[in-house]
Amino acid sequence: MRIYYRARGEDGQVFEGEMEALSRLEALKDLAGRGWYVEYCSDRPPPIRQQETTTQPAAILFPELLFLRPWPGHLANFYHQLGQLLSAGVTPHEAAEALARRAPSRRLRQVVAALAPELAAGGSLAEGLARYPQLFPSDAAGLLRAAEHSGDWPAICHQLEDWYTRLYKGLLWVLVARIYYFIVLAMAVLVPFFPYVLTRGMGWYVNLVLTRLVPALGAAIFLWVVWRVVWGLPGMRPLRDRLVLLVPIARGYELRAATLRLFRALYSLLRAGVSAGEALALGAGATGNSVLASRVREAAEALRRGARIEDVATGLFFLSAQQRATLATAFQSGRLEEGLAHLANEARDQAATKLWQARLVTIGTGIAIVTVIAAIAFVVGWLNLYAAMAERAGVGDIWQELRQ
Repeated sequence: MRIYYRARGEDGQVFEGEMEALSRLEALKDLAGRGWYVEYCSDRPPPIRQQETTTQPAAILFPELLFLRPWPGHLANFYHQLGQLLSAGVTPHEAAEALARRAPSRRLRQVVAALAPELAAGGSLAEGLARYPQLFPSDAAGLLRAAEHSGDWPAICHQLEDWYTRLYKGLLWVLVARIYYFIVLAMAVLVPFFPYVLTRGMGWYVNLVLTRLVPALGAAIFLWVVWRVVWGLPGMRPLRDRLVLLVPIARGYELRAATLRLFRALYSLLRAGVSAGEALALGAGATGNSVLASRVREAAEALRRGARIEDVATGLFFLSAQQRATLATAFQSGRLEEGLAHLANEARDQAATKLWQARLVTIGTGIAIVTVIAAIAFVVGWLNLYAAMAERAGVGDIWQELRQ
């Protein structure tokens, strides 16, 4: 049977044509054996390919995801399915159509369904997903671009699946801590004034709760939501990226996670035959931090001009001295796959450790803050109890003088 195909070579060159094969599966195997990443393969001629553009489309935002973060378990499952489909030879268009029915969340199904026509016309899956930064942030988008250029979808999707699975497993601790914070803060607002029920009655307390205490609690929640919305906007990313590098615990996690993603992207790109300079330029986005990405792009440009890797690595301040030495040795010995695989595995363990450290410090700091607030509320409550008892005994004015 006659099969029409469109594929991308390791250097990014696009190949279109037709071939004779016993079946579509045999054609996919033949094309994959040439080292091509298949974008279209069918017994029907492909649609007209869209012209690729270098302009970045506007970010598409979902209102509810401005303050409700995507569930990590959904994203882990999404990357698991995507990796399985693409590693089996399914084209991006077919994978999008399948995930439009099977993706674990409504928003993910909407995104891939909206991208399916664009992918059928030869559009980029990685660039399409990158237009939805709430679901596919810059670090994930950078890894997806590396997967698309290298064809190493299984390994990179597995990396993303593993990372979101780690986040999902630790999410219970975060949710329990947040529920604890809310309960303690609510009690700290509502309880201290309750003793006045002894003298002023339940009606007075209910009126106080409805007119002052609940509005104050609601205002605090509203300000927290506003902060999450503003802080999560794409326009705030440069500020976020700079500030996160100034906070010790957050900085450690950010650097280790960025290192892991960079090494993972470089491993796939260099194994696919991409030059070192081009691999660094493509892998820069995988760091997920604009400050770190700019340093990686500077290093990529220096490599293109002929600089040595050991000299270039000195500008990558987020790499440890041992990592720089291992990277230089891998380039000098020509054993890039082995060296980068070692660096990626080592960075994965370090990032996981830093993630738990950051999580424990954040939860511990939150507990310390709400404990101080609860202690203050406890003292105020006891003082109000004595004041109410004094009012009940008819010596409230004396109690007020003693407090002063």
